[in-house]
Amino acid sequence: MRNWFKKIGSSLIKKEPVNADPKTKVKKEPEPKIIQPIPSDQKIQVKKEAEPKIIQPVPSDPKPKNTWFNKLGINFRKTSENIKKALLSKKLGQKELADLEESLISSDLGVEFTYSLLDEIKSKNIEEESVRKTISNFLVTELQAVNHNFSFKKKHIPQVILVYGVNGSGKTTTIAKLANKAKKESIKTKIVAADTFRAAAVEQLVEWGTRIGIEVITGESNEDPASVVFKAHRQSIEEKTELLIIDTAGRLHNKIELMEELKKILRVIEKNDPTAPHEKILVLDSTIGQNTYTQIEAFKKLIGVNGIIMTKLDGSSKGGSLIGICKKYKLPIYAIGLGEKVDDLIAFNPQEFVDTLLGTNFGDKNESLH
Repeated sequence: MRNWFKKIGSSLIKKEPVNADPKTKVKKEPEPKIIQPIPSDQKIQVKKEAEPKIIQPVPSDPKPKNTWFNKLGINFRKTSENIKKALLSKKLGQKELADLEESLISSDLGVEFTYSLLDEIKSKNIEEESVRKTISNFLVTELQAVNHNFSFKKKHIPQVILVYGVNGSGKTTTIAKLANKAKKESIKTKIVAADTFRAAAVEQLVEWGTRIGIEVITGESNEDPASVVFKAHRQSIEEKTELLIIDTAGRLHNKIELMEELKKILRVIEKNDPTAPHEKILVLDSTIGQNTYTQIEAFKKLIGVNGIIMTKLDGSSKGGSLIGICKKYKLPIYAIGLGEKVDDLIAFNPQEFVDTLLGTNFGDKNESLH
C-alpha cells in the first residue's frame, strides 16, 4: 500500500529541468510590435526639423557723416547753439524774444533784417513749437529769391572766369579749388597768375597747380598784369582750352590805382573775346561779416559782380551775413570755403545753410545733407 502511494505521488510531482538553476529567472522575449499599414489615401506627415535661428550681429555705431557742417569751427557752432537755445525755450515771451534777437544779430544777420523777422513772428502769434519752422521758411525764402547754382559752361571756348578780392580773403586758394573741381569734371583748364608784383603769390599758385595737375601761366616779374592776361587768353583760344581762371592781385577796394588796373584787365580780355569774362567772381572773407558790404559796393560799381564765394566759414561766427548779402544786393553765393584743403569748397545750398545756422544739424541723430 505504501509502495503504491509512493508511485502515485511521484508521478504527481512536477519535475524541474535537469540543468535549471533555481535562482535564475527565465527572461521572456518581447512580443513583436505590429505596425499597422498606412492607408494609400493618407499622406505621410514628415516632421520638419526647426531651422537654426540666425542671430544677426549688432551693428556698431555708424561713423558720422562727412557733412559740411561738421567742418564748421567753434565760432559758428557757438552762434548756432545760442540760436538753438532761444528757439527751444518752453515759453516765447519778451525775454526769449530778446535772446533770439541777440543771437540773430550776433550772427551778423543784420539789425534791420532781424527786426523784420521778429515782426513776422509776433504778427502771426506763432506757437513755440513752430517758431523754428517759421524762421527757417522766412530765411530760406529770402535766400531762394536768388539763383545760387554755379556750373562750368562750355558755350565759350575758353570760358573765362575773373576772380578778385581784397588781400587775405583766400582768393588764390579758392582759385585752386575751382580749378580742381573743373579737372574732376574733365574740363581742360588753365590758370593765369596775374599778380606779377608779388613773387610769393605766383609761387603759391604754381605750387597749387603742380599739386592738382593744372597748368599755371605766369609772366615776368613786375610785368604788366594786363599783358600777362592778354597773352594767356590768346594762348588758351589757340589751344582750345575749355576754362581759363584768372587770379588777380589782392587789392583794397579804396585803392583807386589798383582798381583801375582791374578795369584794364577787363579791356584786354574783351579784345580777344567781346563776350568775356563770362564770370566775375568776388571772393569775400566771411569772418568780417557785414563789413563785406563796402567791398561789394565798390567792386560792383567799378567792374560788376556776377557771384560771390564766401571763404573761412569754418572759423566765422558771422555766417548770417550771407543772408544779408542776398537780400541787399540780390547776388548769388556760388560756393563757401570751409578750410585749406583742395576739396574744402562746396556749392551753397540755402536750406542746408539755414538748418545749420538755426542749430538743426548739430547734435541731431537724423542729420541729413541734401
